[in-house]
Amino acid sequence: MDANPYTPPATALVENDKGHEVVLAARWRRLVACIIDTLLQAALWIGAGHGLQSLTGWQLSAEQPARVPTTTLEYWLEPFITAGHPLDYLLGFAAFLVLQGWLLARRQQTIGKLMLGVRITDASGQPAGLRRILLARELPWWLLALVPFGTLLVALEPLFIFRRDRRCLHDLLAGTRVVAAR
Repeated sequence: MDANPYTPPATALVENDKGHEVVLAARWRRLVACIIDTLLQAALWIGAGHGLQSLTGWQLSAEQPARVPTTTLEYWLEPFITAGHPLDYLLGFAAFLVLQGWLLARRQQTIGKLMLGVRITDASGQPAGLRRILLARELPWWLLALVPFGTLLVALEPLFIFRRDRRCLHDLLAGTRVVAAR
């Protein structure tokens, strides 16, 4: 027997460019932070959409007749396989910036990450910077949601935290990682 089954799990450490060890954020902390951020974002996005609609009478959804799903599976998958409306996602990204922009710029954290004690760094452990976070880490996923099946990938993407290096696709794309805040 190689390993003691009663040994507690080890903390995942990586070295930054200065040779200091950086503690990777625990998977459960990343997942819970993602859930918190998603719920807050959805509430603000839906609220902003309803507010815009009630003030202007303008609807962001496409003016196409709705196709009625024929199976239960099709009913549940439809939001993931249809393309989003660009103006709706523009409103959503604006709501994201209002909700998270200041924290991302100042602390490299979202509200969920702040609550769970984790932050975003570049691959070397240094602050990632707002440009990298917004343009390489966040914006591509908002754009991906505009194409059919893109929303499905966006919904499944957080599960990549279960990789050995605990980096999601957006981390790999942007050259970032999420570490324990000190």
